[in-house]
Amino acid sequence: MKTVCCLVFVSILLVRTCYSQADAQLDLNGPIPAAVHEAHSHRFTQKLGVLSAKEGTTLSMGVGRGMGFFPKNPPTRDELLKQMVCSVDAAAVALIGESESSLTSDREGVFTDSLARIKTIVRDNPKHALALNGVIVIGRPGGIVEVSPRTKVDVFVEDSPPFLKGNEYLVFLRYVPESEQYTSTGDLFQVDGMLFKAVPPSPDVTRYDFSALTSIAEKATCPKK
Repeated sequence: MKTVCCLVFVSILLVRTCYSQADAQLDLNGPIPAAVHEAHSHRFTQKLGVLSAKEGTTLSMGVGRGMGFFPKNPPTRDELLKQMVCSVDAAAVALIGESESSLTSDREGVFTDSLARIKTIVRDNPKHALALNGVIVIGRPGGIVEVSPRTKVDVFVEDSPPFLKGNEYLVFLRYVPESEQYTSTGDLFQVDGMLFKAVPPSPDVTRYDFSALTSIAEKATCPKK
């Protein structure tokens, strides 16, 4: 009995080690691990109804931007920046590589996993540290999926525009324990010198101070989740 238990433990350890090594060797232009993609398929629920398209066509659907909320006493710039870094597990500037889109697990939405190289760490994740110049997977709602030959489903989520390959973005990340990778929703931001701003199609044209964000991220004491 002890021998069997030891063999099971060693097998689990070997699988875990292999997964961690594969995770560490992600290539910006390589494949996305199937286990990561499967874990992320459960993270997005758009509830558009079961998505199917007529053979040889593309079914296009859009998810509109939610109604804005305007507080009576809006936060100051520094308070807003603190909210931005404290509402996520990590924040970084990342270069986008290859992507893969699929239907969500309930087949009522679409999501896209993208490989991304970390260029600047704004706020690190103490549970799973980011590596400078390391490659991670970032899941994001929306995308285009070929459900059968010449038949596609295209879902565009207005308040979470898609990554474009080769672009660098400031991304706010939420950790996914099942995949040991990340998801990101909401506006995308591009860094322009010492400023960053939301990129189209977002209507937000406000420019924020990138150096202020990094300073606040270093000093912020965020509530425990």
